[in-house]
Amino acid sequence: MATETGSAGGAPGAFEFPPHFAYPPFFTLQPVEQTRARQLSMWTELVLAYCAHARLFVVDADAPPQELFANAALPRKLEPRGVRAVLGALVDAGSGEWIGGGEQKVLVMWRRAEEWASEIESIVHANALAGSVLTLEELTSGVEAQGTPVEGLHIEVLHK
Repeated sequence: MATETGSAGGAPGAFEFPPHFAYPPFFTLQPVEQTRARQLSMWTELVLAYCAHARLFVVDADAPPQELFANAALPRKLEPRGVRAVLGALVDAGSGEWIGGGEQKVLVMWRRAEEWASEIESIVHANALAGSVLTLEELTSGVEAQGTPVEGLHIEVLHK
C-alpha cells in the first residue's frame, strides 16, 4: 500500500542541501516583497528536490519534515508561518495541491502528472499488460511496479 512518504525506492545516500540552506536569513520570512518572492521560490525548489529524493508525496504543515525546515548546525528553523507560506507558494506554482480539506496537507507534485502517466504506460507495455484491468494498488505495489519509479506512488498522485 502506498504511504504518504512513499517508503520504497528513494534515491540512495543523504540529501545534499543547497548552499543557501546554511544562510541563517533563509529561515526567516523576508519583509521586502521582492526578496520574499525570491526566497519562497528558492524554498519551493528545495522542497521539490527534497521530496523527490525522499519520495515524499505529502507534507503536513503542522508536522513538516524537520530535516527539511530546520538546520541544526545554525541552529535555525523555519517557523510554522513560514512553512505555511512555503507550502502555499508550492501550491501557487502548480507543484502542489492542498488535500484533505483546508490548508494543512499538501500533495507535492515533484513530477508532473504526465510524467507519472508515461512511467505507468512504460510498465504496462514492458509487462504486456495493455488491455488488462489493474487496480491502483497493483499499479503501485504489484510485482510489475517493484523497482520502478511508480513503486509506492501515493494514491492521490494516481488520481491526477
